[in-house]
Amino acid sequence: MKIFIIRHGTVNYKWNKWCTSAQFEHDCHGYDSADIFKESYPAPDEEIARYYVSTLPRTLATARNIFGEKDYIVSDLIYEVPITPFVDSKIKLPLSFWNVIGRIQWMLNCSRQEERRSYTVKRADKFLDILIERNENCAVVTHGFFMLTLIKEARKKGFTIQNASIDYKNGACVTAIYDS
Repeated sequence: MKIFIIRHGTVNYKWNKWCTSAQFEHDCHGYDSADIFKESYPAPDEEIARYYVSTLPRTLATARNIFGEKDYIVSDLIYEVPITPFVDSKIKLPLSFWNVIGRIQWMLNCSRQEERRSYTVKRADKFLDILIERNENCAVVTHGFFMLTLIKEARKKGFTIQNASIDYKNGACVTAIYDS
C-alpha cells in the first residue's frame, strides 16, 4: 500500500509581518478561510483507490487541481494543527515570533494552544490505523505542519518514507509505503 501525502497549494493570503495577538488570531482565521492560487502540481503516477482531504477548504481545492473531480473523503483527523497567540498582547511582534513560540508551546503540550501535541499524535495515529485497515493506495491532501506528525507516526508504524523533508513546499508529495 502507498499513501501519497500532499501539502495543500499556495494560499492567497497576505499575513501582517508585525501584529498584536488579536491581529495574529485574525490572520490565522483569514488564512484558514482563504482560497488557494490556481496552480498545477504533478499527480502521483499510480492507481489511487481513495482521496482524503481535511476539513479546511484549501485541501479540497488543491485535490481538485491535482486529481480533478473525484469522490473526496473529508476527514477531521487531518486538519492543520491550530495555532493561537502564545500570550495576549497589544504589542506588535514579528509574525515569525508568534509562529515559533506558539509551536514551541504545542510541542510542550501547553494548554494555551488550542490543540496539544499529544492530541495531534493521536489524530495522526488514528488516521493511519484507518488507512492500514483499508490497505489500499490513497492520496491524502493535508497541511505542512501536520504532515510532520503524520510522517513521524507513519515511520513508527513501519512505513518506509520517500521524499521526506522538514520543510514541505506547497504541492510537495511524500510517499509512505507499507508492506503488510
